[in-house]
Amino acid sequence: MGGHVWELGLGLVDLARYPWRIMRILGLVVVTCGGYIIVGLTFLAFVHVNQGIVVGDRSAHTATVHLTQLAYFAAFFTGLTWSFAVKNVRDFCEFVKQNYCKVLVVVAVMVILIQYNTLAHPYLLADNRHYTFYIWRKVFMRHWLIKFLLIPAYLFGFFHICKCLVKADLMLKLALPACVLLSLVPQLLLELRYFILPYILIRAHIKPNCWKSLALETAMMVGINLSTLYIFLYKPFQWEQEPESLQRFMW
Repeated sequence: MGGHVWELGLGLVDLARYPWRIMRILGLVVVTCGGYIIVGLTFLAFVHVNQGIVVGDRSAHTATVHLTQLAYFAAFFTGLTWSFAVKNVRDFCEFVKQNYCKVLVVVAVMVILIQYNTLAHPYLLADNRHYTFYIWRKVFMRHWLIKFLLIPAYLFGFFHICKCLVKADLMLKLALPACVLLSLVPQLLLELRYFILPYILIRAHIKPNCWKSLALETAMMVGINLSTLYIFLYKPFQWEQEPESLQRFMW
């Protein structure tokens, strides 16, 4: 990380001495990232025409500040990569021992955030077609202390994510957290599908060096998806308010 920062600093000094090079760099960026730029401009045009990013019921998808979404994502990522995460448990314990004062401060901050920023969208409490409905009712609503008892799992999740990105380049380390923050924090609704894209981006940086870990991860993914498909196809159910329609379980 220090080497990347030093290299970035030298590059900025060089650009300050030779500002004409900025145009050359911008030209290379346009040529190299032209496809991404087109997608970005198209998205901005859509937002302008649609008068927002929401498609459908806008009143149910208003932007908010939901910082605990980041903790939920850390737990989600760690759960799906547990076969690799277990190898970081010892390092995490050592990190806590060496930085216990800082960790206590972080824990205190998380207690405050969880106490005052644990938000439940009406859909989360009413829509029983999703995993999050059952997770919220069976785990978070079982006892008021549970949301605080999960703090060590959240901390380990953040630690595990940092370990996964330790060898990533500097731009990814700077851009990815910002993008995850912007995409998750404004979401009031807790939905696992919001976590899938950042999960993929971080998972791509895990270099499997043990076939057993990879096999366990694969088996778990196949099991989860086959179970979900089975319930979706063969276990439809009805809502009392919509008896004429079949409801199906999904991610």
